[in-house]
Amino acid sequence: MSRTYRALTVLALSLALAAGTTAVAVAAPVTSSAVEDQNDRLLRSIEAAQAEHTQAAVEQARAGERNLGPVPVVTIAPQPVPAAGGDDVDLLPILLLGLVGGLAGGAAIAGLAAAIRRHTQRAVAA
Repeated sequence: MSRTYRALTVLALSLALAAGTTAVAVAAPVTSSAVEDQNDRLLRSIEAAQAEHTQAAVEQARAGERNLGPVPVVTIAPQPVPAAGGDDVDLLPILLLGLVGGLAGGAAIAGLAAAIRRHTQRAVAA
């Protein structure tokens, strides 16, 4: 085989391959519009399903409202707390307990103040 014959064969095969590829590309539908159509159909079906669910929920709520009767009125009255009677309370023990508690609290505060004062004087002297 001569060089010219080989070159012409390679050229003819290249043109045939290019023409075949071009013919297939032209004959095939554009995939982007097919994908867009599929996405649009999917989106429409999702929206339709959501609308059906919403409509079903509204109908169910309305049916529940129709089935309900009048709402019963329930009033809860507070239970009266019995007041402490004056006969059961001993005034003297309560006064003595308050006096002892006050003296103990005052002594605790005075002791704390003295401890703080001593601690401060030691810190200054050092």
